[in-house]
Order: sequence, then C-alpha cells, then structure tokens
Amino acid sequence: MKQLFNFIFILLFIVKITAQINKETYQFSKDIANKIDKDTLSWKYQMGATDYSFSEYYLQALKTWDKNGSGIRTITKEDSLYFNSFKKKDAKEYIINRSKNEKVIIINEAHHNSRHRVFTTSLLQGLYDNGYRFFGLEALSDSIINRRKFPILESGYYTKEPQMANLIQYAIRIGFTLFEYEISDGSNGKQREIGQAKNIAKLIKENPNSKFLIHCGYDHVI
Repeated sequence: MKQLFNFIFILLFIVKITAQINKETYQFSKDIANKIDKDTLSWKYQMGATDYSFSEYYLQALKTWDKNGSGIRTITKEDSLYFNSFKKKDAKEYIINRSKNEKVIIINEAHHNSRHRVFTTSLLQGLYDNGYRFFGLEALSDSIINRRKFPILESGYYTKEPQMANLIQYAIRIGFTLFEYEISDGSNGKQREIGQAKNIAKLIKENPNSKFLIHCGYDHVI
C-alpha cells in the first residue's frame, strides 16, 4: 500500500512539474508582460509582441514591437515631394484588378500584426474569382491540411494566432489548395530565401496554367 502511495505521489509530482514547464499558447497580458520583464534575450520584444498577438492583445503587440528600437526613418525634401506626387488608391480594389493579368500575387505581413491577415482574408474571394487556386503560406507546416479542411494548433507556429487560423479556414472553404514552402534543412538568411523561392517555383512549374497567392512574413517579399 505504501509503495502504491509513493508511486501516485511521484506521478502527481511529475504531472505538476510538466504542467509548469509547458507554456500556455494563450496567455493573460500580465503573464506576457512579466515574461518580457524577466527575459534577457535581445529579441524579447519580438517574441513578446507575437505572444500578445496570439492572445488577441492587438494594441499591446504593436507597442511591444516598437520597443525593438527601429524608429522612424527621416526622409529628404526631395523624397517628401516625390511621395506627395502619389495618388491614393483603394488597395483591395487595385490588387484584385491587377491580379487579372498576373500569375503570382505576393502579400507581405508583420507576424505580430493580425490586421495584415484580416486584409489578406478580404482579398481571397476576389482572387479566387480571378482564377487563383494555390495559396502558399510561410507560416504553414501541415501536410494534411487540405484533407482535414481546417487548421489546428500544430499546423504551424503562427497559425496559433486566431486571424491567421481564420485566414486559412476561409481559404479552404472558398476552394484554395494550400501549400507550405518553408525549407526543411534549417538554413537561414540568403540560403533560406533561395530555398523558399525554389519550392514555390517547383509548384508553379508543375501547375503551369494556375495562379498563385503567396503569403510571407516581414521582408521575405524582397
């Protein structure tokens, strides 16, 4: 009986420790703030902004990202006059109309800004109506998502964010075929960019009569 009691005690202790180690996907804002304060990593504000976005603390995500210290660039008088010569156009309307004569549309997002995913979601039906059928996402890592028909927490790192999950769900519902294009060898920098581009190019070559929407993060669009 004593041995059974000891076994149960040890089991409960292990469960408790495991629960403390496992990080919750969706956290309260005060817990995210405490983690940032205690963190010593140089990219703590980037990670903190992402954590805020996962839990739908939109404003905190933007404010935390700004603490990275990138600042606002100053522009010359010539640049200012140049920008003032531009004419405003509705972005959604422009992209939908332009897509009629294009084969590939690439949308760039900031991973901590859920509003970017809301905008891409608003484009999906118009792009589908113009013949786009393949939708590639850097954030996706799920080989059976087109069969399952919906994302799960394990579908990718950024798919945990509700608006990203909604974007994926809506795309599948409309009829898009989703595909992942991230490389699997762990390369970074220029080699990662080349690997991603090659993966996309391979699918385009295999489907020469199709149109493609590509969603990527930060400066990958360059």
